[in-house]
Amino acid sequence: QNIEDTDFEQIFENDTKKAKYKVYKNKQKVQKYYITSNFALAENLGQVSPILKQSNNKPETGVILEQDPEQILGENSKYSIKQIIQKPSYQKVEISSNNAALLVSNESYYPGWIAKIDGKETKIFPANINSRAIVIPAGNHIVEFSYESKTFTYSAVLSVVALLATLL
Repeated sequence: QNIEDTDFEQIFENDTKKAKYKVYKNKQKVQKYYITSNFALAENLGQVSPILKQSNNKPETGVILEQDPEQILGENSKYSIKQIIQKPSYQKVEISSNNAALLVSNESYYPGWIAKIDGKETKIFPANINSRAIVIPAGNHIVEFSYESKTFTYSAVLSVVALLATLL
């Protein structure tokens, strides 16, 4: 189906015997990080579409979560975010917020990501289908996201064991 919105530009279309699809580019600048207390719950993809179609849905000021963070979040948070380090598998940001809120990172959610607030590990919530969110308490904090692939670690250990076995 077509997207009738001036914020999106169709950049590709393909029609095959099995499927017809279109690719759109979002012309709005998307923030890498933002803080919000506004969230909607969608436990599966079927529940996401109706939320996205709501006229009051603003992706830059709210977030769709798969799970309830079960914490009280402050309203109308005033915040600042300063990116300190940005690498493919490690990000570090300085956060200041007057209320407990959700920090949304518009980076891909994938198992293996670890989040820490002031050096203490915290839960990552899948957000907006493909992003990450964490609950941050009020105040000044250092937030770190790092990716640690368990598959890579297991493979490396197995390779070392195999190498040692062949040498003996």
